[in-house]
Amino acid sequence: MERYTYTVPHPPPIIVPPLVGPQYNQVNIRPSNFSPSSLRYSSKAINLGMMDMPLTLDFKHAYDWDRSCRWKAQQILPRVYLGPQNVVKDLQYLEKEGITMVLGVVQNQSLPIAESATRLAREVGIEIKCLGVESNATTSHMFGQATALINEHISRLLAQVPSAQHWGKVLVFCESGNEKSAAIVAAYMIEMFLGIDEVSALQLIGKKRFCISVDDTIRHTLQNWSDMQQAQRDVASHNALSAETQLQSGIVKSNTAPQLSLVPPVKPRKRSYSDVENEESMDLDFETESASRQPFQDVPMS
Repeated sequence: MERYTYTVPHPPPIIVPPLVGPQYNQVNIRPSNFSPSSLRYSSKAINLGMMDMPLTLDFKHAYDWDRSCRWKAQQILPRVYLGPQNVVKDLQYLEKEGITMVLGVVQNQSLPIAESATRLAREVGIEIKCLGVESNATTSHMFGQATALINEHISRLLAQVPSAQHWGKVLVFCESGNEKSAAIVAAYMIEMFLGIDEVSALQLIGKKRFCISVDDTIRHTLQNWSDMQQAQRDVASHNALSAETQLQSGIVKSNTAPQLSLVPPVKPRKRSYSDVENEESMDLDFETESASRQPFQDVPMS
């Protein structure tokens, strides 16, 4: 018999087991054909060069991690990096990796510090975006906006310079690089790739950056985000299928010539005097015959 508890009910924890084994040295992920947040900002946001074909994520060097790596940034996707706030001051690293935009997700009271940290990066021409949140729990309010900012930046540079060497790269950071920024990158992967949910996204990120620490509150918000993205994909897929069916139906109807009748329609003939006389005679015969009938016949009692 379980003991009675006075605590407030809460959802069960979301367990994120690590990916261990040589079978996870390389993982293939497939881009989604529908991204609602990014499509609101750019009609070509899905075609980002890195997003128009399946990606192979290489984790062969993941076991080279040591304690000092937590103060560095790691490449999670070909165009998306994750790291702490101090990395944005390392102009040599930013230039070496080809970072073209840094996206900060920090608490509101830390915004002045983040803007000061990015001052040098701004001076050398790197685009700066900072999003303020009240707490870790409210980071989910920035999921769609952050995804749109990343895609808009990469697609804009891709349109300006088609060369692969000049495609944009985005560094996402927070104070530690382990909480809010990790949640933003996880939400980005959930929206942009098929088959990626909150667990697999955090597993793949943790494979590159071992020190991420996403609490249950953020994990549940990522779960809700994943469910919402899947629902929107299902609706978009259904609408696309319905539109295609209607289009094919319209083509079939337009290719089918209408059948013309060469026989003129027969107009109904007006009733003649003889027709009326015959009908009245038939009614009279029926009444005469019915009058001689009895509605019932007595049966003699024995």
